[in-house]
Amino acid sequence: MQIGGTSQKGQYDFYRDISVGDSVFFTDMEGNRFSYTVTDIRYEKNADQSTLQRKDASLTLFVKNVYAFEYIIIYCDVVH
Repeated sequence: MQIGGTSQKGQYDFYRDISVGDSVFFTDMEGNRFSYTVTDIRYEKNADQSTLQRKDASLTLFVKNVYAFEYIIIYCDVVH
């Protein structure tokens, strides 16, 4: 699953403080909660599918940093 946003105030504000090993939780519209662990954080010039897709990432969060003209890509694996 891939979820994206921008670094504008109020959207994805957590990206400044997140680190590898941190927990991430996703709750779907039916109230089901899923747990993930951050496995890698990368800074890239683009967020195309070749950059976003990783076989070892169950969840990919990407944030467009509007001030640095780059994308922060946060790869996460599901917690079993």
